[in-house]
Amino acid sequence: MEHEPYLEEEHKDQLCKKDCKRIAGSLLFYYILLFACAFTLGIISSAYIMSGASQTELETITNIFSMIATCFVTILTLVIYKKKLHVTIPYSLCKEWNFLSILRYTIIAMGLSGAAGILIQLINQILIHFGWVMTTPDFSMKPDITYNLSIVLSACIIAPIMEELLFRGLILQTLKRYGNVFAILVTSLLFALLHGNLPQSVPVFALSMMICYVVLKSGSILPGIAIHFLNNAFAIMEVSLLSDNGQISTVFLILEALFLLYAMFTLYQKRLIIRNYIIHNRGSRVRTFFSNWISILFLVLCVFIMITSFQRT
Repeated sequence: MEHEPYLEEEHKDQLCKKDCKRIAGSLLFYYILLFACAFTLGIISSAYIMSGASQTELETITNIFSMIATCFVTILTLVIYKKKLHVTIPYSLCKEWNFLSILRYTIIAMGLSGAAGILIQLINQILIHFGWVMTTPDFSMKPDITYNLSIVLSACIIAPIMEELLFRGLILQTLKRYGNVFAILVTSLLFALLHGNLPQSVPVFALSMMICYVVLKSGSILPGIAIHFLNNAFAIMEVSLLSDNGQISTVFLILEALFLLYAMFTLYQKRLIIRNYIIHNRGSRVRTFFSNWISILFLVLCVFIMITSFQRT
């Protein structure tokens, strides 16, 4: 009888490793399908170029095709791996969660993301001195309504819903069996890696940690979708209102500074609560996720893609 707690812990550790392997497999499956869609898109793009389509028309078609592909690949991944992982995605939301409470967590999340963004910008400036630069996807607006609508739809509707279903739905709900802190860190790390470049990955990691916490606290992915939507909508508005010389509007700079200050103040005020939460919800170690060859393969693939985002100036 005295060995039962140890055996139970060992069994839980084995289950954790199996689930981690399945999650890594689901992300590889997701990645491979997206690459296949991108390859198909390349062929279609070549045909449109030969037909004399403009660059803006081509980019609009690319955005629309990418949205369709993302929805298809995400839903297919969910259908297959929800059964394998024996997980249920929670949608119901209790009444105590209203718009103001979600907005409060959104401001904190954006403040943390903004702080991480400042750090990345400093690193990027150092890299520029050595002849390197970290590149990111171009989400800037153009004088074409259809193109701009495709960007807004992709960033503010498709991405929040599909990414939350996959990461805060499938992955977080599976990993929380082995500790909330473990689930938050691993889910956020995977979410960051999948963005493929450091300027997005580091702020996204900070954003994801807050979204994960809110989803676990509320027992629903709906607040996660709302926070994701508000964050992306703010970013799109910021990009669309850039001045002619590419400078961020003073209003947005002030808002970002206020978000950052509020986030830092809240974290300091709640530091003991956060410390106790970490102690009592630690669970498995992050390295447990990367204890199998599929997870390692996924990590290598993500790091390789991230390295390719560095370019010579």
